Amino acid sequence: MLNVSSDVQRQFAVHPTFTARCGIDGMEGLVGRTSFVRRKVKCREHLFHAGQPRRSLFLVHAGTFKISMVTADGREKVAGFRYAGELLGLDALDIPSYACDVVALEDAEVWELPCSELTEERFEFVRWITSTLASEVRRDWNWMLTLGTLNAEQRVTAFLLDLAARMASMGFSERRFLLRMTRADIGSFLAIKLETVTRALSRLQTRGMISVRGRSIDLLDAARMRASLESEDRAGQVRMPRRRAAGGLPFTSTGRSVTALQAAA
Repeated sequence: MLNVSSDVQRQFAVHPTFTARCGIDGMEGLVGRTSFVRRKVKCREHLFHAGQPRRSLFLVHAGTFKISMVTADGREKVAGFRYAGELLGLDALDIPSYACDVVALEDAEVWELPCSELTEERFEFVRWITSTLASEVRRDWNWMLTLGTLNAEQRVTAFLLDLAARMASMGFSERRFLLRMTRADIGSFLAIKLETVTRALSRLQTRGMISVRGRSIDLLDAARMRASLESEDRAGQVRMPRRRAAGGLPFTSTGRSVTALQAAA
């Protein structure tokens, strides 16, 4: 049986998703041979909108950005957040226009990289872009497992641990940081309600794992937070007997079969 919770725990406890340092260092060696433009982006200013012609990729040099899409019924769905060293616009490489909206959550700076630079002659640059795209796929795969297998409090816990790892990769404190996004943004990304995010943060604070002061978060016991991604899932498996899915494979504690999880991946 696929031990999804262990995979998720390792993802957020040991291996931070595509680190910013890797992105910045990889880019510094190439930028001298690539045309780029530095752009300042003010807080709440859109970098680009869905449907806008795609002419460039953007390397985040400083700041935090929110990626979102509008659903058929007009609701905003947050697809992710990007930090220093990460690329914006990768999802539109094979189409003529951007597929999502990107807005700055604080005053930020990006390096605009024209797509015309993506030629076979610039092999190292293209290889770096390809590596970055692969990292994006792995990140999305891990978040897909997270949303499909963890309860609301565990999702918030995993989000905080992932953010802490990203902060550490940029040289900032992994124990104390600001949530640049709103509680509603977090809820949209984690597929839970705003009130659920607030309650989860309060419970984690009551249990002594974090301290919350407005948008400021202190991780007081990251080890217990990581352990909760495993222990609570095991407890759920004990409380709910496993059922059999088609083909004889067991369901996970969320009620989804292993076959379904593997197909979704």
